Amino acid sequence: PHEFGRNTPPLIETIQQLKHEIELLEALDNIEIAFTTLSTDTNTRLNPIDQHYEQLKCKLYPIEKHEDIYILIDKYLQSTHASTHQQYKMEIEHIFKVERDNENQVFKDVGNKMLLWYRQNVVFFSKY
Repeated sequence: PHEFGRNTPPLIETIQQLKHEIELLEALDNIEIAFTTLSTDTNTRLNPIDQHYEQLKCKLYPIEKHEDIYILIDKYLQSTHASTHQQYKMEIEHIFKVERDNENQVFKDVGNKMLLWYRQNVVFFSKY
């Protein structure tokens, strides 16, 4: 995603520059996938957010405050809050479990499951 006009594009001379260009291409690919997925016919009986998750073949389940996983995530949030940020306290509003089609079947025999946090530029995800 560059515009050079009539100028010669600069050479990619380092591994870091190459990785940056690959990240840009991956981001474009993800945008195209999301656009294609979300531009298909939608079910008008659902609100737009639910429609998006339905198109992604995902189901969302709220996790209650008394559940073990909620307590664990809250503990991680509070214990990893940087000591340099004492002017505010972080609080969880809601936690949802995301379930994708066939995901349980694919990973049912994997014994070493753990809590995973994934950071995307726009959105934060937690998967367990």
